[in-house]
Amino acid sequence: FAQLNPCFNAINERIVQSIKQVQKKTKRRRFNILDLGAGTGLQARMLVREFPNANIYAVEQDEMFFEYHKKCVKPFPNVIARCHNIVSFRSRQKADVIIVRLVYHHIPDKLKSRFLRNIRANLKSRGRLIIVEECLGKYLNEFERRKRDEKYHRYRIELAERTGDPAYVVYQTKI
Repeated sequence: FAQLNPCFNAINERIVQSIKQVQKKTKRRRFNILDLGAGTGLQARMLVREFPNANIYAVEQDEMFFEYHKKCVKPFPNVIARCHNIVSFRSRQKADVIIVRLVYHHIPDKLKSRFLRNIRANLKSRGRLIIVEECLGKYLNEFERRKRDEKYHRYRIELAERTGDPAYVVYQTKI
């Protein structure tokens, strides 16, 4: 994915550094990370490697992504994966860190304020919210947008086939 998006590794590093700051402030070895819109599990795997003592709550509402996610995080007992609507999800444990990565633009405008209120309800008072979004350039026309989307999906499918890793698989939508 880093080949398709050169910022991918830099974004991961920024997320990790931000979480390390929170961890340092909490002075606890065990802390809670809530990943809303957890996708296929790539981020959860990165987080569990970087923070083996963290409880990682990964919530994905798309059932197909969630099935891949479960396979991806199965070896990690400290990742608790849930298939649930991310706008209304409430965790039993408030989070020290909430991550919303490449998800916010998928939330309908009329639900965004509810989503943000829900984030606040799930976040500890001194917790940190990390929102990552891509700002894509404008395309000359619909054909160029579709061409970009097709290239992205083709790359992900080829990567899954080459590596045998289900976390790279995404379902194909009609383009």
